[in-house]
Amino acid sequence: MKKGFTLVEVLAVIAVVGVIALIAYPAVDNTIKNAREKAYRENIKSIKDAAFIYSTTNDIGYSTSYQALQIEVLKNAGLLTEKDIINPVDDSVIEGCVLYRWITAKNQYEFEYSSDCVNPE
Repeated sequence: MKKGFTLVEVLAVIAVVGVIALIAYPAVDNTIKNAREKAYRENIKSIKDAAFIYSTTNDIGYSTSYQALQIEVLKNAGLLTEKDIINPVDDSVIEGCVLYRWITAKNQYEFEYSSDCVNPE
């Protein structure tokens, strides 16, 4: 009696593993993409949080129209690290600025990230 697998059995196993891989790959790929997009949103939140901290430690004024606070300023102030300004989706550097304005009715600043530093109004 010979031990081992026949060629047909080996091909059947390879085919089953291939089908499982075809089914699993899109799900794993979507999970990775979603995780990277979530990490990007978290980095943008960190940038906005850094702008808030900067506003509490520096006199940035109380303008009711949008003003720009460059990401480089936040980085130079030690509020952001290299990791905070990397876009995990494509590994590029997040550029732009945080637009801020004073909301008198709420008695607080409003912060918005802008990749091109264009006033949202």
